[in-house]
Amino acid sequence: MTKKERNKVTMFNTVSKWLAGSKEAIIALPNLEETLEAFNAQLSKITALDSDVVSDASGLSADKEILKDDLSRKSLVVTRILKAYATFMGNNELLNSIDFTKSQLYYVADQILQSRAALLLKTAENIGNSAEAYGLTPAIVSELEAAAATFSEQVTLPRQGVISKKDTREQMADLIAVIDNLLSEKLDVLMDLAGINSPELLNQYKAARVIVDR
Repeated sequence: MTKKERNKVTMFNTVSKWLAGSKEAIIALPNLEETLEAFNAQLSKITALDSDVVSDASGLSADKEILKDDLSRKSLVVTRILKAYATFMGNNELLNSIDFTKSQLYYVADQILQSRAALLLKTAENIGNSAEAYGLTPAIVSELEAAAATFSEQVTLPRQGVISKKDTREQMADLIAVIDNLLSEKLDVLMDLAGINSPELLNQYKAARVIVDR
């Protein structure tokens, strides 16, 4: 939600609480029950949508960090194996290409880690079983390959989430418009009616209707 929309939703919640607390004084107003029911139903939908956006975002972030850590760890294992192999084979070109430190695998951008993991996999594939004595088993390579593929899938999820988030925000905007209409076209009219005999009640309602810029 934008700041303006969130301020408006805060006002909706304030009005909802005031209406609930003042129900005994306004219950006799015509069509009040169905209007309140519609108002609260739309407000509940906004709350649910907002909750989903926040939880989805935090969940994606946590999952990605776990998978990134796993890929970094498995990449480091393969790096150390290849480093030992290259050192004892006297292959300085290979050594220079794969000699990544822990920091160069754990504390880098997603794309850089993916690129380095891909290089390690390609190198392992080219070497084949000649480095098996150093620990480069098919199982080790398969684990790195699986970790790289899983992390790559997770990295693309936030991009897909942008579309989903946009749809959710559009739904929120529509719901806010519906509630705005319920307030201006129905509840405001009913409270003006109540204000004929109870001006103080109308003043309280109008105070709840004020949008505070936070």
